Amino acid sequence: MTVRGAAAQLGELLRDVTGITPRGNIRAILAAIGRVADPILPLIACQPLATAAQLLQGPSAKQLPSDAAARWLADVLRIRAVLGCSSGKVRSPVK
Repeated sequence: MTVRGAAAQLGELLRDVTGITPRGNIRAILAAIGRVADPILPLIACQPLATAAQLLQGPSAKQLPSDAAARWLADVLRIRAVLGCSSGKVRSPVK
């Protein structure tokens, strides 16, 4: 088993997300994730990832295929956990 760090996971998520044509609030999701300048520093990465998680759980996520939104939300929450971000107001997906 290979354990990937936050930077590798974020890079993979960004490649996946940028395959979707941004429209409406989806641009906000891309912008929130894209602002993570240095995933090594949780002080920089945690808040934009929290914003991305909130957007992926909000009305703007309805513009995405549901499987993509759920997958990206899981990725964002996992990256936040790897970085040690505080749980704050970000909800985990309910199954």
